[in-house]
Amino acid sequence: MLYDGETPLHPLTPEKINYLVNNGYIDFPDITEKEIRDKSKGDALSKFLVILQTGWFILQCIARAVEHLPVTELELVTVAFATLNFATYIFWWNKPLNVQQPFRVLLKKPIVDRQNRPWERETGLSEWVVWMFAVIFGEEDDEVELTMEKRVPTFFAGGLGERQRGLAALGAATIAMIFGGIHCIAWSFSFPTLAEKIIWRVSSIAIISVPFYFLVFFVYGRPLGLRVGTSFIPPFLLYLVARLVLLVQAFTTLRSLPSEAFQTVHWTTFIPHF
Repeated sequence: MLYDGETPLHPLTPEKINYLVNNGYIDFPDITEKEIRDKSKGDALSKFLVILQTGWFILQCIARAVEHLPVTELELVTVAFATLNFATYIFWWNKPLNVQQPFRVLLKKPIVDRQNRPWERETGLSEWVVWMFAVIFGEEDDEVELTMEKRVPTFFAGGLGERQRGLAALGAATIAMIFGGIHCIAWSFSFPTLAEKIIWRVSSIAIISVPFYFLVFFVYGRPLGLRVGTSFIPPFLLYLVARLVLLVQAFTTLRSLPSEAFQTVHWTTFIPHF
């Protein structure tokens, strides 16, 4: 954080630090890797325990399938969310957590070219949707004027290049489609009614198709200069409805379960013995 005496001005990006140092406004901050890691409140043990718990639940569901025991729709939805949780922890393993105090970088002289123009993001439903998709596609940086902020925005990525944005879009879409694909495992599950089975299938296909649509847009639309816009609202609403339907159905199907659903896994059958 850039400080003028005791007054915080705004967060600093690497590019901004480089500019200020080269023009004599600040001294290059002396920050060690150990100090950065000290900002993280989640140590390796706590992260490992969360991943272990997540992996154990997924393993139980796999074991039930191996023993030909039914897996409920609620368990399947939980597996899907556990997969998202697992991916999040892998990508965020070294991410600082719950940082309250920034590193102070003191201003040596006034910045004569500092812009003090008012800046704010437009509000409204369509602007909110555009903003959310900008976050999903890593374009939030284009919508943020960091010199007018007192803290780093939650999803600020620090200025991604085209290659980084492409990798981020590919990774996010892939994980989202895997999330939807897990729901498709219940394609032939037993449902209380045929209508509920059809609704589940349609909703599962929807939460796979929408991320694929976004990925195609990013790969082919971005090179043509297209930007995230209101045309994304219909597929976004479809995705929300489909996710909500699947979540509700995961609970409503509990009203009619086969007796085998209450049986536990016999782990001794997986241990080699004579």
